Amino acid sequence: MPNEVFNYSVFGVFTLDEILMLLGYVAFCLVLVALGFGAYSLLLRRANNKTKSRLDFLDEKWEQLILEVLAGDRPYLYLLEQIKNKDRVYFLNFLLKYAKLIRGEELAILSNLAAPYLPELLPHLKSRDIEIRAGAIHTLATLGYEQYREQLYDALNDHSTYVSIFAVQAIVQNKSIEYFPRVLDAMNRYEFWSIKYLSSLLSRAGVEACPLMRNALNDPNNSDRIRIISAESLLLLNDYQAVESAIHVIHSTSNPELTAAGIRLLAKIGGTQQIKEVLPYIKSQHNSIRIAAVYALAALGRRDEIVPYLVDALNDPSVWVALQSAHGLVRCGAREVLSELGYSYHSRGTLIHQILNEVSV
Repeated sequence: MPNEVFNYSVFGVFTLDEILMLLGYVAFCLVLVALGFGAYSLLLRRANNKTKSRLDFLDEKWEQLILEVLAGDRPYLYLLEQIKNKDRVYFLNFLLKYAKLIRGEELAILSNLAAPYLPELLPHLKSRDIEIRAGAIHTLATLGYEQYREQLYDALNDHSTYVSIFAVQAIVQNKSIEYFPRVLDAMNRYEFWSIKYLSSLLSRAGVEACPLMRNALNDPNNSDRIRIISAESLLLLNDYQAVESAIHVIHSTSNPELTAAGIRLLAKIGGTQQIKEVLPYIKSQHNSIRIAAVYALAALGRRDEIVPYLVDALNDPSVWVALQSAHGLVRCGAREVLSELGYSYHSRGTLIHQILNEVSV
C-alpha cells in the first residue's frame, strides 16, 4: 500500500520511500567513513615508513661518526654539528644504546656528546606518563649523572616505584654513599618487590656502604624489611665486620624472617665460635628459622660436633629442614653417615637417596 506509513517514537512519521532513502544515505556515509579510515591508514603507514627510513639513515650516519669520534679520528664537536634540533632527543636515545656497552674514557666521550641535549629531558621528569619519567631518569643517570644527581635524588620520591627504582639503581651504581641513607629508607616503598633483588641491588654500592647497612641492621627503629634487606646485602658483600650485628639481631628480634636473615648472615661470615649462637634455633617453632639454623650449623661447625644435630634434624616435621640437614651432612664430609641412614629404613629414606644420587652425579 503506497500510502502505508510507519510510526516511530523517535523519528516521527515516515513513508516507506523516505525510510529507504534515509537508509541509503546512512550506507553512503558509512562507505565514506570506511574509505576515509582506509586512506588515513595508508597515509599513516607511509608516514611511519618515511620516518623509519629517516631514522635508519640517521642511525647509520651517526654510527659511523661516533666510531670515528671514539677512535679519536674526529673531534666530538664535529658530530654535534650534524645534529638537527628536531633530532636531539632521538640522538640521546642513540647514545644510550652505546653507553650500555662501554665504560671509562669512552663513556665520558658519550657524556660530552649528550651534555648539550640533556636539559631537554628535564621537563620529562614532570610528565604524567611513568614510562617517560623513567626513561628520562635512566638517560640522565647514564649520560649525565654528575650534573643531574640532585634531580635523581629527588626522583627517589616519585610516586611510582617503577620510576624511583631507576634513581636507586643510579645512586647505587655510582656509589654515592652520601645518598645511601635515603636509599635505605626508600626500601619500605618496595613492599611487592623481591627482597633478593633489592639486596642484590644495594650490594652494588660496594664495601663503602657496609657501615651504613650495619647501622640499619642494628637499628630497631627501622622496619623489619629494611633490616632484612641490609642483612642480605651484607651477606652478599661478605662483610666480616657484621658478625656482632648478626648476633645482636638474632637474639633481639621477634620477627622470624629477620632472625633467619641474621642466621644466614652469620653462617656466611662467622666461625666455629659462633655455633653456640645458632644452636638454640634448631628447635624454633618457625620453619624458616630452623632451615637457616641447620644451614648455619653445617657452614660453621666441625664435623664431629654438628653431625648429631644434623642427623636429628632429618626427623624434623618440615621436609625443607630435613633437606637442608641432608645437604649439610654432605657438605661437612659426613656422606657415609647419610648413606648408612638411607639404608636403615629411615623415615626420610627417599629424600636421603635423592640427595645421595645428586651428589654422586
